[in-house]
Amino acid sequence: MPPKNPYQMSLLEVQKSPMSAVRDAPVAVMFGEEPLFYVLAPERYEALLEKVSKAKLADLMRASGMTEEEVQTEMASMDSGPK
Repeated sequence: MPPKNPYQMSLLEVQKSPMSAVRDAPVAVMFGEEPLFYVLAPERYEALLEKVSKAKLADLMRASGMTEEEVQTEMASMDSGPK
């Protein structure tokens, strides 16, 4: 039997101990051989939402006619915050 993947848990394991699924790294909760859902710690989920939001904003900027250089400059200024 191959070693257990530390990034996977069975549905039964999660049902027995739900909080054991919340770790520093994402965990795939498996039903048989297929992932049923993924578990992320709250801070990782928030970071993921932030990245998606920034990507969507950058796409909107490009669609509005901004050049790639302008988009990158604007995104960098948002990351640095107000001065």
